[in-house]
Amino acid sequence: TGSDMLVAAGSDVLVAAGIDVLVAVGSDVLVAAGIDVLVATGSDVMVATGSDVLVATGSDMLVVGIDALVAVGSDVLVAAGIDVLVAAGSDVLVAIGSDMLVAAGIDVLVATGSDMMVVAAFDVLVAA
Repeated sequence: TGSDMLVAAGSDVLVAAGIDVLVAVGSDVLVAAGIDVLVATGSDVMVATGSDVLVATGSDMLVVGIDALVAVGSDVLVAAGIDVLVAAGSDVLVAIGSDMLVAAGIDVLVATGSDMMVVAAFDVLVAA
């Protein structure tokens, strides 16, 4: 509700309010309010408020209020106020405000404010 883009696959429950992009794959519960981008793959519960980007893979629960967060297999990377955040060799690639993104063979790609995007072999692709 109130979202610009909502994409869900294989999820039991999705709740979104006032966000720009929400993508869920194989998740049980997703709740997001007032964030720009939320991407979850294989997570049980994710809650994000006031964040620009939240990405999680294989985590049980993540609650953040920061600009950028990427969690891959219980390992956590946190970055705030940067242009490009990449979890190399993993399932997640996140870029914010970049002019060009090229990636191949990953599961999730999220880009906001990009001028050009070139991708291949993605399961989920969201651009805003």
